[in-house]
Amino acid sequence: MGWKAWVIAVPTVTGSAFGLKELITRNSLLPPPQKDIQAPSVGLVNQEQRREEEVIGLSLSQDTIQSSQEDVINLADDDEYIYSRRKGDVRKEAKEALDRLNDYSFKIFFPCGIGTGWILDYQLTDDGKYPTTWYIGTNAHVVNSFRFSDNPYDQRLPYYTGETNKLRWMNDKVNYSDVELWTGKSCRAVKGYGYLDIGLSKPETGEKHRPEYGFIRSKKIKEPKLFYMPYNFLKPNASLGIPDHNYRDFAVLEIEFSDPETAKELTNDFANKYKVDSTNAINIFANPIDSKYSLEKLDDANENFYTVAYPHTQKDKYTPAVNFDVQKAEASNLTKEMYYLSGERIRGYVDAKKLEDRHPSLKTEWNGKELSEVGHLYWINKFALEGGSSGSLYTDKDGNVLGVKRLAEWVVSNHSGIVPLRSNEIKKDGVIYSPKYDLILGSENQTSSYKQQVERYITKYGKRTWLSAREWKHKSK
Repeated sequence: MGWKAWVIAVPTVTGSAFGLKELITRNSLLPPPQKDIQAPSVGLVNQEQRREEEVIGLSLSQDTIQSSQEDVINLADDDEYIYSRRKGDVRKEAKEALDRLNDYSFKIFFPCGIGTGWILDYQLTDDGKYPTTWYIGTNAHVVNSFRFSDNPYDQRLPYYTGETNKLRWMNDKVNYSDVELWTGKSCRAVKGYGYLDIGLSKPETGEKHRPEYGFIRSKKIKEPKLFYMPYNFLKPNASLGIPDHNYRDFAVLEIEFSDPETAKELTNDFANKYKVDSTNAINIFANPIDSKYSLEKLDDANENFYTVAYPHTQKDKYTPAVNFDVQKAEASNLTKEMYYLSGERIRGYVDAKKLEDRHPSLKTEWNGKELSEVGHLYWINKFALEGGSSGSLYTDKDGNVLGVKRLAEWVVSNHSGIVPLRSNEIKKDGVIYSPKYDLILGSENQTSSYKQQVERYITKYGKRTWLSAREWKHKSK
């Protein structure tokens, strides 16, 4: 794999299904150095990094929400920024945001590791039955060890299908019945035999369905397909700082369940809770932060951001973690620290390519090539969830998407790097710091997008997806 993950011995506190849980760290929350970023880590954990973690739970009851109106808290992680709100209000908004994220989120088991995914879309059915074809968002680096056997959606795959199918043909007598995912044995089978299996876990379904033994083997799903990965999604342009092999760390898997009943159970009835006309869905089309604040006014950006993720743990492997401290009523915010974005110091914005150049272990390898990220990462403070949290979705209290977790730094600053699903062109004094793009809807500078894939391979043939039926817009009350 193209990633070198550092897992620091800081305990995470997870949530039950689904009461909020307090996330506690041993180290105090220290701001990073002004001119340096410690080597971050991908939030993916592979089989060599498995270990037991301390799990401490604190449920959030209805009584906890009814807190005193006089309670005032400090949501900052330094002395320059103090933001006071009633704890009860923050807990209530956190519970709503995290419950919604829990509806969307999965733990992904696969042969060489674990990660986090979330429901982006699903195909509507004509017969009224529960949908069986689903589109799961995560990171590209989460799926870069997947051995896909076919490529119906014309994507650049992490391995050639010809090589994968040859390995499978040569080793077609291998018995995988006792192979558990996320182990050395299963990972070696990927490289040696072209093996692929995955399992999807939610707190409501994990114990019954045992996803760590694979859903292809148990015939709950068909073999997943790579539906979209933004490889060379921007035309290379040296003057704009867009190299060849450019990408954003994002991918969409197509998962087809064996039957409607299995799909309904494993998605926890998502399609009935979030229908075409629903107004309570996550806003996947939300504008980037710099649409609301100019770069000079980013100090006014005080929103809390929330996530539900699956950092690695052996004591409670089906239970998610959340980035929320119940006692302090703290979540993550855009960091107050200033980082260089192509020479310009901007609060909470980090140049993704320069970060990779400085720390080459962060680069993603794809079919023998090292990819180059373009654009920026949002750099958010507190609760840098550990390995396995890669791919998790971040939103504000109202469900407006911030982006997808790419990496974290645990040693000094306890910060996380988030890939924006879309960005305006960030430009100052004629210099472009981040190109304009939209991974979901596309933009004039792109060669591909998720919407383009849906139009090319689904709606063109008379089918509809949830997002296409919503006319590619968010519906609000």
